[in-house]
Amino acid sequence: MTVYAIENDCHIVPKGSFKLTDMHEVHRNNAFRGLSIDDAVRVECYSHFKACQAADKVTALTHDECVFRDDFLDEAFLQTTKGCLTGQRVSTKGNIALIRNHLWSGYATYHVANSNVHGSFYFGDGQKNMDFVFQI
Repeated sequence: MTVYAIENDCHIVPKGSFKLTDMHEVHRNNAFRGLSIDDAVRVECYSHFKACQAADKVTALTHDECVFRDDFLDEAFLQTTKGCLTGQRVSTKGNIALIRNHLWSGYATYHVANSNVHGSFYFGDGQKNMDFVFQI
C-alpha cells in the first residue's frame, strides 16, 4: 500500500513524453525530444503519471479530440500541497534536471535536457512528511 501511495502522489513525467492513442491507451511518445534545461527545472512542465483526477481532464478524455492533445494528464504543479515539488539543475554539465518531492522525502524525478531520457527513483523510509505545510 505504501508503494502505491508513493507512486500515486509522486510519479511525474515531462509534458509530451507520453501520448494517448486513438484506442485511448497511453504510450511513450517517440516524437518527444525533451525539454530545454530551463523548462526541465520548472514544475509547470511536468504531469502526473496516473489516472486523471481533475474533473475537466476526466471529461475531456471521453471525447475523441483528446487523442491529439499532449495535456491529457493532471498537471503536477496543481498538487494540493503547494511548494512540495522543487526543481534544480544537477550534474557537471548542468544538463540534468532533478525535481524533488518534499512530501515523500527521497523521491525524485530526473530529466536529461534535450533528450527523451527521464525517470524517477525513491530512496526513503516510506514515511510521508505530514508536517510539510508547517515547514514552508
